[in-house]
Amino acid sequence: MLKDLYYPAILLPRRLKAVKNIVALGLLLSVLASWKLWTSNHLFPQVPFFNFGFSIGHPYDYILFGLFIASITGILLSRKPRTFIIITLVISTALVLFDQNRLQPWFYMYMLILGVLCFYNWRVDEPKNYTAIYTSITIVIGAIYFWSGVQKLNPNFMSSTWEWFIKPLGKLFTPEEMSFSYKMGYAIPYLEIAMGLGLFFEQTKRIIIPIAITMHIVILIILSPLFHNYNQTVWGWNFCMALLIYFVFAGNTQNKYRQLAYLVEFKPIFLVFFICVCLPVLNLFNKWDSYLSANLYSGNTTNANIYLSEKAKDKLPYYIQLFTKKENNELYTIQVRKWAMNEIGVPGYPETRVFEALQKHIQTITCCDDEVTMFVNEKSSLLADS
Repeated sequence: MLKDLYYPAILLPRRLKAVKNIVALGLLLSVLASWKLWTSNHLFPQVPFFNFGFSIGHPYDYILFGLFIASITGILLSRKPRTFIIITLVISTALVLFDQNRLQPWFYMYMLILGVLCFYNWRVDEPKNYTAIYTSITIVIGAIYFWSGVQKLNPNFMSSTWEWFIKPLGKLFTPEEMSFSYKMGYAIPYLEIAMGLGLFFEQTKRIIIPIAITMHIVILIILSPLFHNYNQTVWGWNFCMALLIYFVFAGNTQNKYRQLAYLVEFKPIFLVFFICVCLPVLNLFNKWDSYLSANLYSGNTTNANIYLSEKAKDKLPYYIQLFTKKENNELYTIQVRKWAMNEIGVPGYPETRVFEALQKHIQTITCCDDEVTMFVNEKSSLLADS
């Protein structure tokens, strides 16, 4: 019984059905946890990709949000969900075009997997099709772990992110145990890289799978209300990632149609490989967005400090003033991440163009252009020490 649970015999079509349900459930949970992000019911500014000259305001934003939830629910409940997947992808594209902050790492991953499933005909008698779809999904998941590990190979990960992450454990651990926990952080980047590669080999994935599932459970617990109580949108993501690891990789996944000669017949697999494996390389040189390169909780993303005078601060709506912090007798700073987390439920999109749009928004509502300045801390390129 335990052997069957550890090494299940699940056919590829059943695995893809499980993937469909897990992705729809995870997307639904995260979207509902950040519902304000998907509407215009917030003061945190929307940052469109293009100047459309208009925005989706009330009540149309709620109508679109309702359609979005309905289409995701349709994916979850339908046995042949291609129509619902297409509708979801179309609505998702529109939502992201009108606000880049919606392009969170979990959302991007779910959209990539749904984009792959869009090519699945949901037939069990066409193994070439479902094998190529399955292989494409493994590339998406494996690349996330690999690049997530690579992105953590920077000094800031240990000194900021990892130290912050394990800090609540001090309530339970002794100083010696906390010291050991801190040192374990040095292995995290290499562990994630090994996970991203090891999941593709029968000899190693039996070890990697329980480690990966345990990792997501630990992350979920530490980010939960028991400890940090931080970023509800990734709670469902970690839960669903543990399920995806199991249902995608556990057990015998060998198939004669996974041969390279058959896989290259499925042309979208080249696009999947390019997006998930090749484009993140550009982020190492700051030529591609961090959130599109599995660069999360690495301590190495672009951030900005927005400074404003007391006069400009006093002209902000009172709610936004709650997220300002006094630096000295003359200057205040806006705590951008805290503001975003409290109002739209996610961190802001960490790119310079988004911070510049935020600065312009603050200047507009305060009418104090000269008294609102910004200093951008660009992400360190490659594996720089600064």
